[in-house]
Amino acid sequence: MTVRIERIKERLTALALIGRDEGGGTTRLSYTPEYRQATELVKEYMQAAGMKVTIDAVGNLIGRYGGTSPELPAVLTGSHLDTVPDGGAFDGAAGVIGAIECVQAWRDEGFIPARSVEVIATVEEEGTQYGLVLGSQAIAGLLNESDPEQMLSPAGRSLAASLSGFGLDPAAMRQAARDPRSISCFLELHIEQGSNLDDEGLACGIVSGIVGIDRRRITIKGSANHSGTTRMDQRKDALVAAARFIGSVYEQARSGDGRYVATVGTLAVHPNAVNIVPGEVELSFEIRFVAGRDRDAAYAHALGCLRDIEKEYGVTVSIIPMQYAAPVELDAGIGKLLADAARELGVPHRSMPSWAGHDAQVFAKLVPTAMLFVPSVRGISHSPQETTRWDDIIIGVKVLESVLRKLALT
Repeated sequence: MTVRIERIKERLTALALIGRDEGGGTTRLSYTPEYRQATELVKEYMQAAGMKVTIDAVGNLIGRYGGTSPELPAVLTGSHLDTVPDGGAFDGAAGVIGAIECVQAWRDEGFIPARSVEVIATVEEEGTQYGLVLGSQAIAGLLNESDPEQMLSPAGRSLAASLSGFGLDPAAMRQAARDPRSISCFLELHIEQGSNLDDEGLACGIVSGIVGIDRRRITIKGSANHSGTTRMDQRKDALVAAARFIGSVYEQARSGDGRYVATVGTLAVHPNAVNIVPGEVELSFEIRFVAGRDRDAAYAHALGCLRDIEKEYGVTVSIIPMQYAAPVELDAGIGKLLADAARELGVPHRSMPSWAGHDAQVFAKLVPTAMLFVPSVRGISHSPQETTRWDDIIIGVKVLESVLRKLALT
């Protein structure tokens, strides 16, 4: 079996050019003309690898390589095709092209597995258009009660309009849901999007689980007033209070020995004028965590800090939940197969959690699921500077192929 790095490199490079920005990044948002072009290109790659290709009711691209016993539940693999704005060439795409290469190598070899293998290029994993891991959630049946007319992008475009523009029937959206009995397992190759593997000089990470996310919107209300005539001891400055909160949760997370991370990612200041004491600040607060007890401790600290701020600065605080996703454990059995394959190939590796969300965390609710990481150079992702060494890509694809072969033969 020969996995060809030249073919992987050529295909990833061609894919990265679709939606290429002036600064060298790639913007390929779901359902856009650029996304359609990428879908057509990847469809050609799937067909060249001997797969029968379909597009499901929400736009997931699926290539099926038929097995000798097609009645058996299929092995699924792949990742996503969409990017964030001004993103990189490897996030998502490496898992799609790598999985196609595994099947292409099988076809070149003349190998036909017992189980059919499906390579999936999911749509809208990044959530930049509709705020959720849409493609895999549709497959898992988690959108069956959702109304595509009511799901709006930041630009106000409904999912129904996007589906129609992509040549799909919005009324048929729930048909994307798969019967779990038709799927044996799901395996995803992905770049780490962190620096752990690169820092440690390791070629592979076997993902043990995907961290939970607790995201809330916090509003701090003080009193807007003239910046020149309001004495410092009479101010109720909401921005100063917010700054105190941001610094406190940041330092607390730094002292947490890597058990969780905390981020304030958005900040809206009102009235946001140079000569007015800020009267209100709205901010996002996110905790990502491996264990529930760490999330509880982090949130208890944040809540205590906000209560202290209310007293110290004379402000009031309100908190609204935005999103919660529990941590997800991935399948230990398939994880062991990945570790065994890495050892057989002489590949240095370790077990690790994923601090970013992935399609795998959705599939894990449906079927046994595992993930394999390859290093991100300097931990950079979601950026034009995102890169993974080609030597690491080929190692990851070889490990992926070895395990897919085992899973498809049993």
